[in-house]
Amino acid sequence: MNDKIETLSKTGSWDAAKHFLIIFLSLVVLIGGITMLVYYTEVNSDRSINEAREANVVSLLMQVITSDFKSVVSDLMILSEKNELRTMLESGEVAHRRALAEEFLSYSKRKGLYDQIRFLDETGMEVVRINFNNGKPASVRENKLQSKGKRYYFKDAFQLEQGEVFVSPLDLNIERGKIEQPLKPMIRFGTPVFDSHGRKRGIVLLNYFGAKMIRDLERAHVSSQGQLMLLNRDGFRLKCPIPEHEWGFMYEDRSDRTFGNAFPEAWHRISGAESRQFYDTDGLFTFTTVYPLSEAQKSSTGSSKAFEASTAQLTSKDYFWKIVSRVSPDILKAASQRILGALLILDAILVILLATGSLFVTRASVRRKQAEEQLQKAKEAAETATRAKSEFLANMSHELRTPLNAIIGFSEILWDQTFGELNEKQTKYINNVLVSGRHLLQLINDILDLSKVEAGKMELEPSRVSIKDLLENSLIMIKEKAMKHGIRLDSHISQELMNLKISADERKLKQIMFNLLSNAVKFTPDSGVITTTVRREGVDLITSVADSGIGIKPEDQERVFGEFEQLDSTYARQQQGTGLGLALTRRLVELHGGRIWVESKGEGKGSTFTFMIPVEAEEGVSEVSIKPEEPLPSRPDADNSRPLVLVVEDDRQAGELISHYLSEADYAVAHAFDGKQAIQMARELRPYAITLDIVLPKKDGWEVLVELKSLPEVKDIPVIILSVVENRLFGLNLGAVEYFVKPVNKEQLIKAVRNVMAKTAREAKAMTVLVVDDEPQTVEMLTGYLQAEGFTVLQAYGGKQGIDLAIEKQPDAIILDLMMPEVSGFDVVQRLQAHPEAREIPILIFTAKHLTAEDRQRLTSHVQAISLKSGSGKENLLRALEKPGKTKRET
Repeated sequence: MNDKIETLSKTGSWDAAKHFLIIFLSLVVLIGGITMLVYYTEVNSDRSINEAREANVVSLLMQVITSDFKSVVSDLMILSEKNELRTMLESGEVAHRRALAEEFLSYSKRKGLYDQIRFLDETGMEVVRINFNNGKPASVRENKLQSKGKRYYFKDAFQLEQGEVFVSPLDLNIERGKIEQPLKPMIRFGTPVFDSHGRKRGIVLLNYFGAKMIRDLERAHVSSQGQLMLLNRDGFRLKCPIPEHEWGFMYEDRSDRTFGNAFPEAWHRISGAESRQFYDTDGLFTFTTVYPLSEAQKSSTGSSKAFEASTAQLTSKDYFWKIVSRVSPDILKAASQRILGALLILDAILVILLATGSLFVTRASVRRKQAEEQLQKAKEAAETATRAKSEFLANMSHELRTPLNAIIGFSEILWDQTFGELNEKQTKYINNVLVSGRHLLQLINDILDLSKVEAGKMELEPSRVSIKDLLENSLIMIKEKAMKHGIRLDSHISQELMNLKISADERKLKQIMFNLLSNAVKFTPDSGVITTTVRREGVDLITSVADSGIGIKPEDQERVFGEFEQLDSTYARQQQGTGLGLALTRRLVELHGGRIWVESKGEGKGSTFTFMIPVEAEEGVSEVSIKPEEPLPSRPDADNSRPLVLVVEDDRQAGELISHYLSEADYAVAHAFDGKQAIQMARELRPYAITLDIVLPKKDGWEVLVELKSLPEVKDIPVIILSVVENRLFGLNLGAVEYFVKPVNKEQLIKAVRNVMAKTAREAKAMTVLVVDDEPQTVEMLTGYLQAEGFTVLQAYGGKQGIDLAIEKQPDAIILDLMMPEVSGFDVVQRLQAHPEAREIPILIFTAKHLTAEDRQRLTSHVQAISLKSGSGKENLLRALEKPGKTKRET
């Protein structure tokens, strides 16, 4: 390596040597960084594995204890029910005592778990005792039996009722007043025994080898890196790595050897929680609390003295141990050092390899740098072109839509024969202008949408979309056009999808369906058939639109998805189209993470367009199988002298409260509990007003409101929204006359209902509308629209003039363009909002500007509605104007 560096120096290639150092040192730093990242990743991974292992071990230890306790209690209850014991209690004969001893002896030999199995009479005298010494059970002779009447475990067990079990603390066995050696950890299980007359005759007592349970814990803990500790409720160690620190409560000279004294910080956390895992200066602690007793089992504090009574009785919730596993700091540190050492060895090898490799890479890197400079220039040129394209699209949006708006708008005015009748040829020509203008507008919109997708500026706005509703609404949009040509529309949706909702952009899915269905109608001759099928395969939702139309040649099946591509056939040339619909459809499908394709057997044999999107999130909306009987709607009394209000509310308490408010104010009340009932009762009863909740079963409040406003017989019924869903502007724009957020104030509700009565009773005055637009043609067109509908119109040809007229004349509503010189529409909104009187005037934005998310955010809280100059007809404008107009009149 040194020879090569000297060669570089001799040849005067300083730049190459410098480049070598840059590459080599950069890679060394990179490797160092990666090493640190790998180190911390491995340490954290090892730490997570360690934590999970310790948590699993502690959980297993808890199961060991509870399992042992259940087994011992089961043995105790079996022994207390032995026939030999019952017979002995009834007869009292010695022969029966011996039979009981034989039975206890057999049980002890079979189990091997109990130091002693005993039956003590009501005085505490041993009647039968089986000792288990050196692995061999033996029955104790009668003259060796002892009285245990003064021992705490006899007293505590004998006072229990039938079926109850006493469990002593885990302590050391005491013989003749001293702790037995070698140490015998012991737990005594006892239960009272009753004869056939219900008299308490004694207890059955098992001395369970606590050492056996501790050995089971040690075996289960063998996979842990930590130290096992078993603590009683007072923090004394029943098991720990240092035997001299165990059983502190049994020895006077060990009373200070508690876990709390050894690890005060850890004991503070452990004593105050059921289970947890934490680090402190003493290492990693993992613990849990085990409650081995059931509700029918009791205990006591016991006594370290042979003949002293228990100081207190304990319930099953007071009898518990803490299982603790501690991994020391040394073990934790050793693991991280082991990982670091392995990585450093690997780094040393890599550095040597990098030094050698960097020399060979130097020459290629120099050449690559030259190529990168050329690439950078190309990138800057591409970015400049992209910015120019974006600016061009923004300008085209405004410059083309504005004159198109005038062409379509004035054509509509002439078509409506507002200024006199037209002859047949004039009508035909005006219709041609109107149709061509709308076709050109659609072309512009498609180009803009396609450009937004390609530029990555079109984003999904996901919501919960019902597959069934999407299909039905899409077919409704195309139904009229299909009927004109005698085309039959069929649809098939699998039963599992009838109640399915997916997470998707509903507006874009509707556009996909509309594009495919309108294409199918366009290229299907009269009396044809179009079939829509929706099914699910795994995680994919697959939708197909099949027609009996002109078909597509195999070589054209991919080309139809290109931009400005149209089929070259006589029938296809007769159909108007932008050649962008399928290209845009493909982009929208791909935005959802799906794909689209077409299948056709050739010309004249129909086509099937299919798209697939993944079902990212779904929820079944099927009816709940177990629920109270569906509430029936309530009907008003026969008295028709009071105005009727229909209360639509699924919560009974809320419905009763609203009904009470209204009844107190002398209104008749009917009650609907879901969206479907609300529509049905509104059509049947024709109430004076409707209060509507938004969150409803079957149909939500928004759907109900839209449907009510679309039905001729009920569209004029005032609707007052009462809901926890706070979206006032949206509700008012859908047609509600008032919007309250729950909990509703009684006086506000009654005032709103009475205001509706007052307003509907008197004749509405003609509205005055101020039109603000710098395009004279647009001002003239809107004036023609509005005057034909009976509005009084004020005209302003710029933002400053609009502000002055709004403040001076106080119109009922303002129609405002955004793109104006000097004073823009945004400036007008801001100035009017700052004026104490003009700020209440409803504003309708009517613009050709493509509104960004930022634009909408600036306008949402200050305007009543936003309508684009899309050439969609005066009905849309008047419908948008009607709601802010009503709001102004009713204020």
